[in-house]
Amino acid sequence: MKFKVDTFLTKDSKRIYYYIFGDINATPIFFFHGYPGTGKQAMLLRDSYLQDEFCLISIDRPGYGLSDPQSGLTLKKFADDVCALADFLGIEKFICMGVSGGGPFVASVAYYYPERVLKVGSICGVAPVTPGNLVYLNSKQKKTYFLKKFLPKKVMNFFVNKAFSELLTELNNIMSSDLLSTKDKVVFEHPEIGPFLVDSFKEALAKGPAGILTDMEILTNPWGFELSDIKVPYHLWHGDEDDIVHYKMSYYMNKKLRDVKLNIYRGEGHYSLPYNYKNKILEDLLKSEDRTI
Repeated sequence: MKFKVDTFLTKDSKRIYYYIFGDINATPIFFFHGYPGTGKQAMLLRDSYLQDEFCLISIDRPGYGLSDPQSGLTLKKFADDVCALADFLGIEKFICMGVSGGGPFVASVAYYYPERVLKVGSICGVAPVTPGNLVYLNSKQKKTYFLKKFLPKKVMNFFVNKAFSELLTELNNIMSSDLLSTKDKVVFEHPEIGPFLVDSFKEALAKGPAGILTDMEILTNPWGFELSDIKVPYHLWHGDEDDIVHYKMSYYMNKKLRDVKLNIYRGEGHYSLPYNYKNKILEDLLKSEDRTI
């Protein structure tokens, strides 16, 4: 599969690094990584038997990896930048795929640019946090949510910067995390996939916590639009052993979206589902019956 990495300059002169996997003339799929992450994580989809049928375009979101931080980034601004990148690449219509913390970002592109998005896929994706689904956050997420809500921004940023080195240590000891399901641990024990994932997390944070701070702002606040107003066909995939993003978040999305297909997989975790079911996910996205080219 062909591979290219390059940089794109936004209207406000911010660099966004992007990666292209495959032939640009194949069906384009924009991939939005998790929290934290980089566009390189799209590499895990390269060895699908469908690889000749699609082209993956993935980016380092602002503040992660090689992309410049963008203070005050909004979901609308992100969607604008993605479509500007599509214009730059000569792509008129495309599919969007988001994993985990990429959920709000994939939804925003679909909401603001429905005439350009053929279909949306959300893999183990987060939903808007509401009083009704707050219970589905794990203990660390609840703590972050309430600190973010009640501490002044400068104080919260201070604590995030202070805890940053501890986060890097946690990445080195990820196998001991009680958030990983049994099948997730199998993925991290893989001699190639495990080190690749850990390295991608570290690369995402190599320049500091700017990306985390931006994502925290977006993930803990309303998205700025109603899910029911998204007109694009939506696919949701989630494992029922996922304790990093609870599968009930996808149930919530399923109730709110107007044109949606939900797939819940028994026994799968946060990392095992996209690894074990990548072909199924790509099959669903590439089917033509619910999209118009």
